[in-house]
Amino acid sequence: MKHPRDEMVLAVLCICVVTVVSGPLVQAVDLTPDVEREYVGLEAYSKGGSLTASNITIAEEGYQLKKGVAGSGIYTTSFPEARLHIDSIDGSVFLVYAVDIPALGYTIQTSHGVDGDSPQDVVIEPPQSQTQAKDVTQDQYRAIASVSVRSGETKRELASQNVTVEVNS
Repeated sequence: MKHPRDEMVLAVLCICVVTVVSGPLVQAVDLTPDVEREYVGLEAYSKGGSLTASNITIAEEGYQLKKGVAGSGIYTTSFPEARLHIDSIDGSVFLVYAVDIPALGYTIQTSHGVDGDSPQDVVIEPPQSQTQAKDVTQDQYRAIASVSVRSGETKRELASQNVTVEVNS
């Protein structure tokens, strides 16, 4: 006669055998797939490089602070993306898209790493952030949107644009 308990004991036994065989006790058996990945860490970008770019586009409009969920007490940023064409690149660098709102004492930025294998036409996603509703007291704010290249310890501005950030309640 077959007992339901036999199936459970067999399942637990299988799990234990696989765990012991593939675990640290028996190092000759490896059940994980071999995946070769080359990780390019931040050290590749800290060595520096150089970049020249053209057709740098920073939108003049479309910058907003949008009121968050009712009762959350926050505003979220909604900014357009920036674009550029890489003419030449040597090494690895960061492209930095920043929006500075001096009246709020607020600068947010996003970084995008590029190297010789990157596409020549680059879209830099806008920086995203939140600010406290109590800090937002005007209907609009003057701001400066900029795209820079950071190489090692050096930062060079490629383009900047005076913009207006609209507050949407």
